[in-house]
Amino acid sequence: MSHRRPLLGCVGSGRLATTLLPAWAKAGWKISTVAGRNPDTVQRLARRVGARPRLDLVGLADGTGILLLAVPDESIRSIASRLAEENGWSGRVVLHHAGAFGPELLAPLSDAGASTGLLHPLQVMPRGGGRELPNGTRARCEGAPAALKAARRLARDAGLVALPTTLKWTPTRRTDYHVAATLAANDLAALIASGSRLLESSGLSRRAALDALIPLAQGALEQLSTETPGQAVSGPIPRGDAATLATHFDRLERRDRDLQEIHRLLSSRVLKLATEEGRIPERARKRLRKLIAAGRTGGSTV
Repeated sequence: MSHRRPLLGCVGSGRLATTLLPAWAKAGWKISTVAGRNPDTVQRLARRVGARPRLDLVGLADGTGILLLAVPDESIRSIASRLAEENGWSGRVVLHHAGAFGPELLAPLSDAGASTGLLHPLQVMPRGGGRELPNGTRARCEGAPAALKAARRLARDAGLVALPTTLKWTPTRRTDYHVAATLAANDLAALIASGSRLLESSGLSRRAALDALIPLAQGALEQLSTETPGQAVSGPIPRGDAATLATHFDRLERRDRDLQEIHRLLSSRVLKLATEEGRIPERARKRLRKLIAAGRTGGSTV
């Protein structure tokens, strides 16, 4: 790929497209086409980035050097097959953004002569694309040589940090990557929502409960950005406070046994992390381990 930026086209007008296309336009990329099925969102995004709106997939190879398929994961393969029915893909780059998969979803376009790959931002896309992505957001880039080069250049121009090219992304490693992302984003949101329901029982509204817990979660993440996980964890377990943890388990056993089991399993991980840092005396560690294994306040556990 030459130093001069090729024309950029996009199929899709959802969260990812509305977040990243304006960033690329701001960085100097010329957006030629925004295609999709929703006339309102397609036209709105096209106006925003100075592109031509399209409600079909005809002739997209002619007006683009790089085509982005910013569509739901389950639609990528079928759209690639439809696009490959036309000629003109030789020398073009086509990228998708599905983090759980590799370039194989674009096999029909690869067979048609395109250089295919993916650019997956490791970040939650904001609804409506109204804010920039946080500094330091990573991106996974894969593909044939020209596609990989294009993906890394696009990542850099959007302010993303591409993961090292030395990483070899097998199907198993892609799954590990996607599970890690889900744990850090969706599962974290579910945990905070579960905590907010406990606060709601004290009389707070859902919004007030979330507003109370989100800064706490942000503080924990800030600690994690500068310390090891074992140093960053806090609360009763690093203090060796089995009595307080037993109270947690007892309350959750009566209120929400599923949440109690989640808390018990995560407590086991917290204990392991704090132990690796040498933060818990052996006697307290044994009591905590016994309590976590039991999962409830019975007999002489505490």
